[in-house]
Amino acid sequence: ELVTDVPDQELEEFRQGLKDETTNPMTLKQRLAREIVTQLYNQRAASEAEEYFVRVFQKREVPEEIPEYRISFKQLTSKRAGEGGIDISRLLVATGLAESRSEANRLIAHGGTAIAGETVTSRIAPIKSGSIIKVGKRRFARVINTDN
Repeated sequence: ELVTDVPDQELEEFRQGLKDETTNPMTLKQRLAREIVTQLYNQRAASEAEEYFVRVFQKREVPEEIPEYRISFKQLTSKRAGEGGIDISRLLVATGLAESRSEANRLIAHGGTAIAGETVTSRIAPIKSGSIIKVGKRRFARVINTDN
């Protein structure tokens, strides 16, 4: 209430709506975020931030800007998997999506990793250059094969 220009009467309506559970708290949080971003930047920035939030966090779509990593797939090829099999744990470490191969293997085992929208179920998998890797809900990377 101290950092916005929202009238006191409207703030009181917000409080009452929360108290009697007639207002969704997320709606109020989004409104507050929009007000603060508008004051610090402008209306356009607030709208863009809100659209990004809805698209990436609520609808769980892939963000438009994803860090890109150029990696030699040959260095990640697993000898056990044969031609084209990439060691996903090494790939996650190479992109910074996991700090160690042990962490990467845990992420894979618990279903916390997806490549091109498909959950990774094996430590070894074929990957195409340009594939998007997702770890958890919010961490993404695009991998480009430098061997071509």
